[in-house]
Amino acid sequence: MSSSLNSVIFYFLFTALAICLTHARESPSPPRFKYDVHIINGCENQKFPLIPINGSCVDENKHPIGTFSLRRFTDEFHWSVKINPRGHSTYVCHLRRADTKAGIVAFDQHRDDKDRRCKKTGMCWWKVDEIGIYFSNQNYNYSKYYDWEKSNVIGS
Repeated sequence: MSSSLNSVIFYFLFTALAICLTHARESPSPPRFKYDVHIINGCENQKFPLIPINGSCVDENKHPIGTFSLRRFTDEFHWSVKINPRGHSTYVCHLRRADTKAGIVAFDQHRDDKDRRCKKTGMCWWKVDEIGIYFSNQNYNYSKYYDWEKSNVIGS
């Protein structure tokens, strides 16, 4: 092959690579001032009687967000979080299912206001099932974050 043909091929390959790399980069998400936090019942294979997932959530000042009982598959509890530009918003939930319990940090401004967490979609999803508690920012492709703990004391 002639050197001019090699130069043309190299030019086209270099241009194609540059275009691919330019389009492959994702631009950062715009700033968000509000997030939606969802806790859903993910227990698909429940038998009767149904074992509900009970919970309560509070903010960083221990102000209650709400209590809930998720009885059936896909039942949901959700709320909106407004970002505190000069502070740190944190929401903690205490969950119970039969003789197990778990405490989760459902939203933490420093952790979740990032592209890889909730910022990209503006949503934090927590799916609760018999095995544990899972996180996603799209309501699919969940990753396990918390395990259930055995509770020996009734009502604790």
